[in-house]
Amino acid sequence: MDLAANNAPALKRTSSRRSIPPSEAGTERTQRSSNTTAVYRHKNLAAAEIHMHAEPSDYIQAAIERIIDAEVSKERRSELHVIAQELRDGCLKNVRAQADEDDVIDPQSHFSSSFMSGVLQLEVDDVSAPPRKRQQQSAGEPYIQRLSGIERDACSGPPRSSIETPRPDISMGIQLTALISALSSQNLNKVKARTFLTWLQNEMVQHEPGGPLEPMLIPSTGKQIFEAENQASVSGACGLKIQLDLDNLVDRSARRSDALPTISNIEPPLFFTICTQGPIHELWAHWTVVEDGVRMFGSKLFDSCNALLLEQGEDFVVRLNNIGLWGLGPFMKSVVERLGWVAGKAKFE
Repeated sequence: MDLAANNAPALKRTSSRRSIPPSEAGTERTQRSSNTTAVYRHKNLAAAEIHMHAEPSDYIQAAIERIIDAEVSKERRSELHVIAQELRDGCLKNVRAQADEDDVIDPQSHFSSSFMSGVLQLEVDDVSAPPRKRQQQSAGEPYIQRLSGIERDACSGPPRSSIETPRPDISMGIQLTALISALSSQNLNKVKARTFLTWLQNEMVQHEPGGPLEPMLIPSTGKQIFEAENQASVSGACGLKIQLDLDNLVDRSARRSDALPTISNIEPPLFFTICTQGPIHELWAHWTVVEDGVRMFGSKLFDSCNALLLEQGEDFVVRLNNIGLWGLGPFMKSVVERLGWVAGKAKFE
């Protein structure tokens, strides 16, 4: 003890708030974050008719299971086993090094690139780049202003809560050049196909009488996994709404021409997302239904694994393989058929 301290004047406490050690401060911040994300899920997402841990109807459940549980050849299973081992080794290295969440993304980026190269070519966002730090964003920044198409009157009900912009670390989708090439078989050369897609994204329409002008077809694209699940549910709802908008274009074109389009894939609109926290991986499926005239978006956890456990990781990778095959197989074919129908009926020159 410093004896001089006995002669020092007493310091008057100016605040009733006690000094919080760093460890407790981190716990307090985590609790505040958990409370905020829980309120966001049960209030904001529910207000936009986005419901997590929902139960799909039997036909949607069956459609999802047909995709993720498809049979895989022994040769492909052996390749996926090696990929699961690489993912396990990368995660184990980061866990032993006590790496933070952003560092853990690096082996997953490599995993995504090598994994999909064995299926079909996809467009992967910066898979060879070092892991990026998450972009800081206001929690109240709106992304979806109208998902279900229901307008609430200020006097009859509460206003729609704001929805955060999803911030995925890794994004995969249909490569534009592959889509253009596929559209070329719909009596469109590559130049016309590219021009048509650009026009489709920039054209503004009223989705509802008296509603605001909106794009005809919108292309999209270090915290707890709970928050990642929230973001994934919004991403899923966005992806589903894009599919619904495309279906609406097909329906309007069919009504004008009194002709029925020939679409091979009659599966319900589906979307898949993956949430991670370190070596923990979750596979979510998203769908949409109309109940009592209200458009609703459902999300359900279909698989979860710890990549450090090789058997769990391998089964998870097999399901991702099946989703990739579906995405660039039946799903892409249906997208091309619908776009080709719209392009033909629009008589785009």
